[in-house]
Amino acid sequence: LFSKKKPNHEQLKILLQYLDIFGLGKIRIVSISHASKEATFEIKNCAVCLMKKKLFSQNATASNAFVEGVCRGIAELLFDEPMQAKKTQCVTRNKDSCFVKTSKILEKSQDPILDGFTEKSFSVADKRRLDNTQADLIKKVSGHYMIDWNEGMFTLWGCSLFMMPSLSFVYLIKTLEERSLDWTHTLLYHLARVQSRESVLFQLQKMGFKKDITLLKSILEHSDITGFGSVKLVHADFEKKMLSVEQYFNPYSYYTNQLF
Repeated sequence: LFSKKKPNHEQLKILLQYLDIFGLGKIRIVSISHASKEATFEIKNCAVCLMKKKLFSQNATASNAFVEGVCRGIAELLFDEPMQAKKTQCVTRNKDSCFVKTSKILEKSQDPILDGFTEKSFSVADKRRLDNTQADLIKKVSGHYMIDWNEGMFTLWGCSLFMMPSLSFVYLIKTLEERSLDWTHTLLYHLARVQSRESVLFQLQKMGFKKDITLLKSILEHSDITGFGSVKLVHADFEKKMLSVEQYFNPYSYYTNQLF
């Protein structure tokens, strides 16, 4: 998006509009001081913080490291300096929006895994384009208001979410696996199991599907929409309660092989 020069005002506006689409919240720069190299960001409708407040109430931590990292990245583009970011206000504490302040930092991360994740990592990004079937599917679900963007909030079938590049997800999982392989796999397995069950229940209760082959095909289509790869049904036996699917493109496996 940017040249190697510092982004100008118009380029910065474009960047923040992209972040709106990703579902990270509506981010705006409140103040910039080039003298002290500090910047303050306001984030409205931060999906993660709003969900933390809803799920954990007063036990929710008043931080969101991912959004803080986003603000730090923007500040480093602005000032061309290593920066640090800290949340100074959060909706989990009954505020209307979150605020993050960035400032210069002299220390550097010593984590070899995270230090290996730089803008150069994105050079391995897959360049394939959507085929007509996938493009038509996205048009269909967006046309039925199943996908919606509003003031920094991104929802799919009424569920708020945010998008993350597959490369970032791979580095996240790799780092967690370095800390605890079994714990990471158990966590991901449980999260995916609950998420897929909720997706099926939604279609059964809200969209009138029955437990048949049509439901299975609809669920597998979701994998294309959400970026978890392309999956096709190989065999289904409802009497024996057996199911076989083939995933012929998996972004996680692809980027893991490319990077590690």
